[in-house]
Amino acid sequence: MRLKYHCMATIITLALSGTALAACNKPQLPDIADGASASQAVMVESQKAVKQYLGEGERYLACLQEQEKTVVAEAKAAGVEPESEEAAALKEKKIAINEAYNHVVDAMHDLGDRFNAEVKKYKAANK
Repeated sequence: MRLKYHCMATIITLALSGTALAACNKPQLPDIADGASASQAVMVESQKAVKQYLGEGERYLACLQEQEKTVVAEAKAAGVEPESEEAAALKEKKIAINEAYNHVVDAMHDLGDRFNAEVKKYKAANK
């Protein structure tokens, strides 16, 4: 019986380790051109990079959501007790996933705001 609980604890610990987050590919923020001095072609390239980042960001967020579902389902299937160390590890893992999720959502919003500001600069410089 002890071996069974030890095996379950090991499985849960592995499921809750940082490897779950590593399976999701966090997108890298692109550089945005300075709208005041960039050419139209450079601004279009910046726009493409922003759109690509936003698409990759959406895929990353979906991956994080799936990771969270998987971790919770595996813990439930293993019968994790609510007050156990495994439950505490699960809570920490969920917090880490939520923090990663929120960080990328904030980065996506910030990138959109920065790009829009550069577009305004570009339009002002090219009237």
